[in-house]
Amino acid sequence: MKKIFILILLVMLIPLVLSVSISVGVIHISPINVLLIIFNPTVNSDPIAQAIIWNIRLPRALMALIAGATLAIAGSALQGALRNPLVSPFTIGVSSGASFGAALAIVLGVSFVGIGPYIIMANAFVFAFIACLIALCIAKLKGMTSESIILAGIATMYLFSASITLLQYIAQEWQLKALVHWMMGDLALANWRRLTLALPSLIICIPLLKYAWDLNALMMGEEVAKSLGTDPENTRLVCVTLSALAVAI
Repeated sequence: MKKIFILILLVMLIPLVLSVSISVGVIHISPINVLLIIFNPTVNSDPIAQAIIWNIRLPRALMALIAGATLAIAGSALQGALRNPLVSPFTIGVSSGASFGAALAIVLGVSFVGIGPYIIMANAFVFAFIACLIALCIAKLKGMTSESIILAGIATMYLFSASITLLQYIAQEWQLKALVHWMMGDLALANWRRLTLALPSLIICIPLLKYAWDLNALMMGEEVAKSLGTDPENTRLVCVTLSALAVAI
């Protein structure tokens, strides 16, 4: 009951935190006015404040919310599936794969999917998934245990990291700057169109909630999980794959 109360409280705090974050900027807008403009724009008719919130700050805040929620859910699923609190998308090579895909598009202009402004994003998604597949295929040879997935992921991470270093070495100055900027991440370009592209990452995380009980059982050990009717190998495979897909987007 206590956990449910804390969860409800945290959910209720989201609008408050968002309103405070949106109010901060070169032009200060009070959190109360932020909420009024969002939920009842007719009350506050200041066109400048409305334009700032609806066109700039609100998309950025929602993008940060979606990214944070996705990383939190995916990270929790990975840590539960692999029974290691240090596991993250970096550990299983997904982040390095995505960065390598972006580097290919930025430095060499190579893209297997996507056109126009979507080349970098599409490349990052494809190679993040490829990195996940490589790690899972290697781990499959050793029975899909948590140790084998982590070790295979680390090996995959170093493979793509080395490839990124090579691309950085041959990149021109503006390409290197663009690549580093992409790898660091930025919310400045967030808008409503990009927000709709990022939303599927959070939707992909929803099926992970179905495996909450299985992950709890898995945390007590494989033998205990099997005795409770959980398939450890299948649970790891599904959770790692869905987490990788969510993070890749």
